[in-house]
Amino acid sequence: TVSTAAATASSSSSSSLSALSPSDVVAVVTSFVKARHTCPPLFAAISHELVSTDKLALFSGEHIAAVALAYAHALPDEQPLFHAVAAQLARPDRRRSFSSEALTRTLGAFTSTERAAPALYEVLSHELAQPERLSSLSMPSLCSVAAHLATVGHASPPLLDAITQRACAVAAAAADAREARWHARSLVRLAWALAIFDRPQVAQVAEIFSATLNPDAENSSISPASLGRLHQIELWFLERSAVSPLSAALRERCRAHFVRTQRVAAPSAMQQEVFHALRDMCTSATHEAVTDTAYSVDVAVEWKGVRVGVEVDGPSHYLAHTRIPKGATMLKRRQLRALGWHLASIPLWEWAEVAGVKHGFEAPRFRYREPAESRQDEAAKFRYLASKLDLAIEGRPPPFETVYSGYIVQGNRDAAGRRGGGGSSGGGGGGGSG
Repeated sequence: TVSTAAATASSSSSSSLSALSPSDVVAVVTSFVKARHTCPPLFAAISHELVSTDKLALFSGEHIAAVALAYAHALPDEQPLFHAVAAQLARPDRRRSFSSEALTRTLGAFTSTERAAPALYEVLSHELAQPERLSSLSMPSLCSVAAHLATVGHASPPLLDAITQRACAVAAAAADAREARWHARSLVRLAWALAIFDRPQVAQVAEIFSATLNPDAENSSISPASLGRLHQIELWFLERSAVSPLSAALRERCRAHFVRTQRVAAPSAMQQEVFHALRDMCTSATHEAVTDTAYSVDVAVEWKGVRVGVEVDGPSHYLAHTRIPKGATMLKRRQLRALGWHLASIPLWEWAEVAGVKHGFEAPRFRYREPAESRQDEAAKFRYLASKLDLAIEGRPPPFETVYSGYIVQGNRDAAGRRGGGGSSGGGGGGGSG
């Protein structure tokens, strides 16, 4: 059984692990993942063996992709392993030895762990943008590349434009309605990525959706995950004053699903603390308010006669171990502002400082620690929140700030992406590619 194998393997000597071939390693780690049985000691031992002996140099691209995906599921914070994979990909000769599908899967392994790895993502984007690479990708993989990059908010306009052109051409050439429906789910992922980066192809997306979604009268090809993304795409059409190709029934179905998914998590201790402070200082304060966009805001207040949405941004809004917002976080902020909301962001680290509590970068993420005693300066909280609300009313979001491998970078997002690649925090900047 897997349990028996885990107990045996995790106690194995390094000599036993060194005897494993690349195929053996892949078989072991993927078997554990498929069985939904994680064995951290075993995965850590295998990682140590692969990294300390530079054994990954003997692995094919397919093997490396399989190992990276397995660790993304079973031990996502095993940074030495991800650093070693990034080091392999930093070498042009090694990158060229990967199939396009293997590169896509490896990219997905890094982005699924929400790692901030701008240097690595840029290298992979450049490689995958080659015409021969794109032409060899299946439709699902092609659109997955765009979705992977959107998840971590890494924009690569040349690659996104090339993917869009090819995906739309493939979808337009569908032989029949059945093939068009098969493409629909992939195209939703692509359109969601384009919405996150606000690319100019909104009319092109609307046109291709008319051909792929409309033949499916009951929209049976649309997965639950796609319904939520479709609602955000619909908001993108609205942002850009584009005519929506979605039927009224499908729009309502997407909106209803999106509203349900917004109410999954219970309010955090930090969110409740911010709400209570706002309630004491604002004309009105509503917790978990659903907006007319179907997005929920943590707190909706009236400040100086203006409606303001307050987002309490805990660690789940950012890439692991950084202050870089996720793609979905950036999309929500932009769409709420574009569609009429004044928005204030209350980041974890700022509130922790104002509230007088400690926070830090802790595995797997930095966490908010509730104050052990009532020593917070209430006046300082009110001053801080008032300044945030005033900035929101003025339409001036705070400057983008990120901590990346020990460096604080302030400025716009593009500058942070270029300058942030010098480190290897999160496993992505490794391999000297920064």
